[in-house]
Amino acid sequence: MLIVEKGIITSTARLHKFPVPLSSTAEQTYLTGLLYGWGPRDDSAMVRMYYPDPIAKVQSSKSPEEAAADLEKVVKLMTYTNICAAAEAIAFARFLKVDTNQFYDLVVNAAGGSKIFRTLGDIMIKGIPKGPAPEGTLSIDRVIEELSEIIQKGRDLYTPLNLATEALNVFL
Repeated sequence: MLIVEKGIITSTARLHKFPVPLSSTAEQTYLTGLLYGWGPRDDSAMVRMYYPDPIAKVQSSKSPEEAAADLEKVVKLMTYTNICAAAEAIAFARFLKVDTNQFYDLVVNAAGGSKIFRTLGDIMIKGIPKGPAPEGTLSIDRVIEELSEIIQKGRDLYTPLNLATEALNVFL
């Protein structure tokens, strides 16, 4: 969902003075990758922003338990970042007075469609149903706490987490 196609999203947002922090951060990360010559490659080359070799060469020296715990953190990081990105996209579509039902259909049927957008986009567009939250629903405070811990872990490992950090700023 944060695909940067010649800056269409970010340039349109700037034109309308509308904040799109995740799209802007994705664009800046992409532009940084261009400086290293990764532009002609597919998006998987962008992993080199975080690891110097192709992703196929990534090796772990951790135990299966440690690796599973780390993978869970990565999944949470991606989930929370994608929730924020979905909300940003819907807010911008509303601002532009785009038909949100048509927008939803377009996004969920796109080649790079987001499972988070498919699951939560409709709720974000129509509004949260009245009544108690379903069991297992995360609070914003819990998302902030978990995302903060994950970002700090990344910081401790000298790993930039540009989008996750921007998502945390938005959640805050």
